[in-house]
Amino acid sequence: MSNSIVTTTANTSGIESVKLTLTGSHRAISKIIHTLYSLGFSEVNNWSRPQPTKNPNESPLEMEIKRVWNDTRF
Repeated sequence: MSNSIVTTTANTSGIESVKLTLTGSHRAISKIIHTLYSLGFSEVNNWSRPQPTKNPNESPLEMEIKRVWNDTRF
């Protein structure tokens, strides 16, 4: 299973959107999503439905977009 995080540009309100993507088996993706829910990071129903990927040997992809404050302290 591969994971990637793609950050989009920040807007003037100081809020930035981050797209989280998961690819892998349905079972592994489901486990990650439920783990993120149990940690209070994400709601299970906020994730997209499984989408096919360009690679026929790869399992479906699911995404969620999180909005976070663009804090310059980091």
